[in-house]
Amino acid sequence: MNDSENPEIVIPLIYKEVLKESFFYKTHIEIAKKLIANLTYIKNEAVFEKIDVETSV
Repeated sequence: MNDSENPEIVIPLIYKEVLKESFFYKTHIEIAKKLIANLTYIKNEAVFEKIDVETSV
């Protein structure tokens, strides 16, 4: 397997090296963490609501 066959793996590694110390890279990491936290929160809320509905029936 050479690099040209797998651009989706090679390109992010290049970006990671180039942008490692950049403001935008750090900002994107923070945005990603917030999105993951929000998705986890939404998932947990959905689970709790489901439990509440089941216990109230």
